[in-house]
Amino acid sequence: MNRDGSKRETRLLKAQASLKYLLELPAVYEGSLSKVYRAQDLSLNRTVCVKEIDCTKFSRKERSTLQSEITVWCDYARKTMKMPQFFYTFEADNKSYIVMQWIEGKTLRSAMEEKKTGFWQKLDYCIQLCDALAPIHRERKQHKDLKPENIQIANDHRIYLMDFNISAAVPHVGTGTDGYLAPERSGISLQSSACRVDIFAIGVIMYELFTGFIPVFGLDYVCEPQDKEWQFYVKPSEKTTGLPAGLDRIIERCMALQWKDRYPEAAAVGRDLRNIKKTLKNQGGKKG
Repeated sequence: MNRDGSKRETRLLKAQASLKYLLELPAVYEGSLSKVYRAQDLSLNRTVCVKEIDCTKFSRKERSTLQSEITVWCDYARKTMKMPQFFYTFEADNKSYIVMQWIEGKTLRSAMEEKKTGFWQKLDYCIQLCDALAPIHRERKQHKDLKPENIQIANDHRIYLMDFNISAAVPHVGTGTDGYLAPERSGISLQSSACRVDIFAIGVIMYELFTGFIPVFGLDYVCEPQDKEWQFYVKPSEKTTGLPAGLDRIIERCMALQWKDRYPEAAAVGRDLRNIKKTLKNQGGKKG
């Protein structure tokens, strides 16, 4: 039932004779090629998440790549509790479906918009994000599309990584979401960087989380093609007073122009964030 007491619109999806899912309409998320639904697994009487991917415009190679990445995603879901668990995948009517654990909560984007999250909770979210990415980076793979919309916060404040495009391949220029793209993926730099594309996105997410503003290329950080580092870079503490200098340094290193100057993997970022937390707690909880 909807909040006004009216009956919720649904759609029945059959995977096979014994597997049926009742999708709640409308979709909770809709992108250019995919939709995400809250659904009821009628065979096991549980709430699940169903992702529907439109494959009508995919080439045979792209379909094969999609299935390979779903396999990788399922593998990592078994290795960490920071990803929704996978239950089933199938294809029907030129669409791929992924059935997974439903995480009750909200996205990090929603939390940012509410502007109710305190400093310590923000710091904890960042540490959890690094912990979630650590097993992926250890195997030199990348998420490739980190952004607040792809980070789910459960009601108990645990975070989960969503909407993966995991791959060991070097990301193509333009792959991902504007604003969170590493320089080499937005065409500013032509170097490849393995999992350090995610490190840049972590820096942008932290910058936005602690300041309320996403850093804008050409305004908050500036360079020329021949530069080894940003000619101009606005530190987070210049937008939000009281942020620890150590946090400034971590974010700045994550967002370095040259991939070699960034942290090598998410676990290293997490260690420095934990050190910041420990230092501040020892100082009596001060943030400055």
